[in-house]
Amino acid sequence: MLHYKLQIGCLVILCYVAFVYLREVRLYRQKLKKTYFGELLMLAIVSLVLDMATVYTVNHLETVPGWVNAVLHALFLSSIDAVIFFFCLYILKTAGSLPRTTWKRVVLATPFVINEVILFACMGQLEYRIGETTNYSMGIPAYTCFVVAFIYIMIANVKFVHKWKYIE
Repeated sequence: MLHYKLQIGCLVILCYVAFVYLREVRLYRQKLKKTYFGELLMLAIVSLVLDMATVYTVNHLETVPGWVNAVLHALFLSSIDAVIFFFCLYILKTAGSLPRTTWKRVVLATPFVINEVILFACMGQLEYRIGETTNYSMGIPAYTCFVVAFIYIMIANVKFVHKWKYIE
């Protein structure tokens, strides 16, 4: 239980936000449609559940088969990238800066796609380190998540600041 305290706290908060979001949709009798916020919220919950699964597998390396650990880590790291990408899309949509042309959408998605290719190509280089309180994974697949997070957070911040005076 010690290893999951942060994830449980985050999951409680995300489930509460999802509950309030769905309640408001129902309260105003709106049809539940796809929105960047709704998709981001559901993706974040899935990512958090995958995080909990990888926390378990990385702290039970002697009992969990290596392939299960690798598959769960690949799914988890990929879900983190997707959350970051959808976060950027949500900010761009909010700021009115979502690309309209196919070419600009391809350019926006390129770091995500490249990162996914690198992530799956380098999964064999993921290392599991033994820490004092918990074990963790490190390696190229994890490092590329930091890079893609930096890229998309910078894009979102630049666009948001650029459109600041136009946002209601």
